[in-house]
Amino acid sequence: MKQALLIAFAGAAGSLARYGAGSFAMRLAARAGLSWPLGTFAVNVLGSFLIGLVTTLFALRGQLDAPLRLALTVGFLGGFTTYSSFAFETVGLLESRRWLAAGCYVLLTLLTAGLACAAGMLLARWLR
Repeated sequence: MKQALLIAFAGAAGSLARYGAGSFAMRLAARAGLSWPLGTFAVNVLGSFLIGLVTTLFALRGQLDAPLRLALTVGFLGGFTTYSSFAFETVGLLESRRWLAAGCYVLLTLLTAGLACAAGMLLARWLR
């Protein structure tokens, strides 16, 4: 029960962080005249970097206990990143016949998130 509550609180914190970071990124996009889901893109890429960094640090150092590791990865980063919004926004772009924007959004999200995760893992190995 204690572990579930820790994960729930961390998930709530991750969701609030997503709201703040996503809102900030969308304001930047609006100022730049972009009509692209930059908020979701930004949090998913940052979350991918952080999960690569955190999980690799845990694996290499083994310093954090399982409840804290789960709170950070499943809770906070699970609440921070958002695959469902990514899917919803992609369908929205497709429904509005913005084929190129939808394709770019999917490809850029997957490639950038994968590279960000790898960068986080490399940084963790360097920091060890």
